[in-house]
Amino acid sequence: MEKTISRKTIASRSGITWKDILFYAMGDFGNCFVFAISTSLLNAYYTKCLAFNPLYVIIIFAIARIWDAVNDPIMGRIADKMKPNKHGKYKRWLLYMALPAAIVSILMMIQMGPMGKDGDFCNIWWQYLVAGITYILYGMTLTAIQIPYGSLINAVTADAKERGKLSMARGIAGSLGGLPVILVKMFCLVDKKVNPTGFEWQPMIIGVAILGVFSAIFLFLCYKYTKERNIAQPAPREKGAFKKSINRIVHNRSMLSICTIAILLAGGSMFGAVISVFVSTDFFNMSGFNTGLPDILNIGGIFLTMFFVPPMAKKFGKKEATTMGALFCVVIYILQLCIFWLPHQTEVYPYYLYVLCNFLSGLGSGFFNCLLWGMVGDAIDDIYIKTGIREDGTSYSILMFFRKVGQTVAFCGGQGILIAIGYVSGVKLSESQLTMFWFLSNGIPLVCFVIAVLLFIFWYPINKNRLEEIQDAKELMLRKEESGLKANKKIALNKAK
Repeated sequence: MEKTISRKTIASRSGITWKDILFYAMGDFGNCFVFAISTSLLNAYYTKCLAFNPLYVIIIFAIARIWDAVNDPIMGRIADKMKPNKHGKYKRWLLYMALPAAIVSILMMIQMGPMGKDGDFCNIWWQYLVAGITYILYGMTLTAIQIPYGSLINAVTADAKERGKLSMARGIAGSLGGLPVILVKMFCLVDKKVNPTGFEWQPMIIGVAILGVFSAIFLFLCYKYTKERNIAQPAPREKGAFKKSINRIVHNRSMLSICTIAILLAGGSMFGAVISVFVSTDFFNMSGFNTGLPDILNIGGIFLTMFFVPPMAKKFGKKEATTMGALFCVVIYILQLCIFWLPHQTEVYPYYLYVLCNFLSGLGSGFFNCLLWGMVGDAIDDIYIKTGIREDGTSYSILMFFRKVGQTVAFCGGQGILIAIGYVSGVKLSESQLTMFWFLSNGIPLVCFVIAVLLFIFWYPINKNRLEEIQDAKELMLRKEESGLKANKKIALNKAK
């Protein structure tokens, strides 16, 4: 195959503007208003405010992921099979689900009386049940947004470079979308002299309600001003089509490797966000504004990557640039572990070093945040040129399930650490508990990033040169597809005459 092949068919299905990039990014910006509730607030709310037993919280998360194993692929299949209408093919789901997602987010955080006060499961089992049901509904509404939204990136443009721009914009917008939740968290986490648990419910529920409203607004803007240019042809109907579709995806090396890496990097990054609440309040004894500093600086680091990720990805390739970012995170987590041995000259001195490390780790993880969705699009292209079938929704459903597994590992890992150290809400930790807590809270994400780097190097196959080959092959596939459509249309016209 010649490397100088003209990609005129891809070009006819591309041509995005800054308007496309801006409004596409608003989708993840708005979605993260409600998604970040589970990463930044939910664990602390369950454990500190409701005094839930961490073991039962793990059970709630595990049941939700078991359901996702069924729900996510079904949602992806529904998104693929629905025919485009005046509301589009994929973007219509942002319109349909924006308001339900906001409502369920509020219901998930509703306080049901004096919850968890005595810690007796027999007396408060119904409260765990309500928490589990609302959390599962929350996950289902987000699934109905995130899978079509992820598929939308390929519908907006067929060009891999333009898709990279959309991926970067989405990564930055998604990170910034977590900032409002962090502000809400600052008002919720108070000095233990004010509240022994260190958590106030009222500012949280007001904040979540406001976030839900603005989430719906930004999702609607994304729906309104995003144009779908590259609608995939539906796969032919056949017996066992769903099973064959899943089989095509999970047996593709590109997709399987990026999904596995997503578990590790999403899980490692999310674990840091989940556990940072307890690091700030229980290890460093911080409250109020200071509790949000690690997350704010981490997002600041991710935001700065927008200035140097594009040139690095262009020069070295997406795979290579993301590997370098993950490796940088490995170095930072090693340095962060060493904070434990520094002299605590003041209460805030080592804490601000921890905050600085969060900023630096944001610089590294920003590569993955910015380039992940582009790499997934590349993997979908790889499946397309090998099978002749494109099922973006189903493919993204598999990725989203893998990411949810990583997020659940992060949530359960956070609760598992609390179980391991014997954490009790409102009770000060001993020196031995603090030691174990520090090394587990930093060691777990460190291991995740080390394994991810190795998988990028030795397993994920789409480097810069391979991506060019895939794009050339896709151009020929699209030409063949268009020729077939024209021939079928001509036959239909002749029959009509």
